[in-house]
Amino acid sequence: MITVAFWGIMLALAILFPNILFLFFQPKDAPKDIKEESRILNTLEKVGQVGSWFFLSFDVGSYTFGFKTVTLGVFWIFSTIVLLALYYLLWIRYYVKGKKYCYLYDTVIIPIPMAIIPVCLFLFTGLLEQHYLLILFSIIFAIGHISINWYHYNLIK
Repeated sequence: MITVAFWGIMLALAILFPNILFLFFQPKDAPKDIKEESRILNTLEKVGQVGSWFFLSFDVGSYTFGFKTVTLGVFWIFSTIVLLALYYLLWIRYYVKGKKYCYLYDTVIIPIPMAIIPVCLFLFTGLLEQHYLLILFSIIFAIGHISINWYHYNLIK
């Protein structure tokens, strides 16, 4: 049986929205001679991404959505709001400052925050809900996504 998790879908769409905009507003100064990333890392990123979105949004089998305690649910709400706000502020910075390539990968407290924040959102949700398939796909996504972004980060250093 498959049921829908409304808040999971909302979170998935919130993470996805700036990335959809990015398809139409590419950086103006991206290096032309970028070597293509590893196919293995690209595959890991995509499989992890689709799996994370799916298991965030749909209850499959015997797993039921929810947090074991109210405290975990409240912590999830606040941490998600903070991480999404930071994520959106970084995207706003990219657009406002002229869509420069470096703003996609630039260090703001931590290196490649625009890659790390979505991974954290998926992983925190999986950990706090004790949703093992979401945790698994979040880790797969993290390996591919962070590695690819680290490669691009090193191009601008």
